Amino acid sequence: MLNHVIYEKMFAQCLVVFVISCLTNVIAKDDVHFDKWLDEHGISADSVDYETWKANLEYVEMHNRGGHSFTVIMNKFAHLTPKQLVKATNLFVHDNDNDKYFVSSGPLPDSVDWRENGVVTPVWSQSQEDSAIPFSASDVLASHFAIETGKLIEASREELVECCHYEPCHSVSAEDPFTCVHHIGGICSEESYRPGNTCVCHNNTCTQIGTVNGSCVIPRGNETALQAAVAKQPVMVMVDAGHKSFQLYQSGTYYEPDCSSTILDHSMLVVGYGEFSTGEEYWIVKNSWSTLWGDLGYMLMARNRNNNCGIATMAEYPC
Repeated sequence: MLNHVIYEKMFAQCLVVFVISCLTNVIAKDDVHFDKWLDEHGISADSVDYETWKANLEYVEMHNRGGHSFTVIMNKFAHLTPKQLVKATNLFVHDNDNDKYFVSSGPLPDSVDWRENGVVTPVWSQSQEDSAIPFSASDVLASHFAIETGKLIEASREELVECCHYEPCHSVSAEDPFTCVHHIGGICSEESYRPGNTCVCHNNTCTQIGTVNGSCVIPRGNETALQAAVAKQPVMVMVDAGHKSFQLYQSGTYYEPDCSSTILDHSMLVVGYGEFSTGEEYWIVKNSWSTLWGDLGYMLMARNRNNNCGIATMAEYPC
């Protein structure tokens, strides 16, 4: 009987030691991975919520084992939640006097990639305090003028921020960027516009690269019309980016069944489209979260899958 009690105590002690050993190994493994991630991205451990990082690590490992059409990775945003990363961008109001609904005609090419034509600017690195709209709007303006003139010149994001009232010089509701460019008489180059300290528009001393008449708007939710517009030039879109899958996207065709097609919180630039031999259709989309996100700053988003993430809900380009 005594021996039996002794054996039970020894077993319990061994079990406790085994469990502690296992937990220590897991924590040690995570700490090594965590330290490596901190070093890779130049982030201080003091600024990171470890539990959020750990939850994202578990999500990445689970997702990449799930047979999805895209992969995710512990990128430089892996210490954040989607709400911390994606701020709802400024709402903007369309001026119906200057807006035109896009009308397509004629056959469309099977695939388009405007990067191959040299009319797409480099990927920006947007801060969390900025609205994404000035980034995508300045990109689409630069592409618009490059297609017209053959010269790619970066349009001033700071001018859009200060003159059209986007964050951090924001109002609750900002003016449509292309209507604003029409009203202020054109857009200057990024190089020549010098931002002020008071968020006051001062575009009378910089060098203009062109002006527009307003916006060409894609019929709401119409991906066929969006395809026709992208065949003509890159197009600015609004999307629902508030998901871990978007935040940690690495490569492949992005499809998120939980995406909303109406609650949109981020602006991007569609620079092309195509289709894989498997029949999987995609949009080529440029983000403004640096080349360390996605595929060097780009992602492929599912095309013709019920307007996934609202890519065709609020799409437009300068006319």
